[in-house]
Amino acid sequence: KKVIGLGRVTSIEMNHKAKTEAKKGDPSVAIRIEVPGFDTPRMFGRHFDEKNEIYSQITRQSIDILKNAFRNDVSKEEWGLIANVLKKKLGIQ
Repeated sequence: KKVIGLGRVTSIEMNHKAKTEAKKGDPSVAIRIEVPGFDTPRMFGRHFDEKNEIYSQITRQSIDILKNAFRNDVSKEEWGLIANVLKKKLGIQ
């Protein structure tokens, strides 16, 4: 499968109110994704849709920061997702 970058998440909203995070099981949220000025925006329905898997482009450095600063805020299920899915999909050691 081809991997395309969608951009950077710049905001999350639920019922038109800003949120700092959204977790599995939360009601639906709206995510604003912005692309750098030099890149072409990806359009829902044209470049990707609800059938596509969307992953955060996390780095080894980001994982280390999560471990050091937010270890207790991340659930075991979320750590499993990071360790078993994201690291494999993104080729992180």
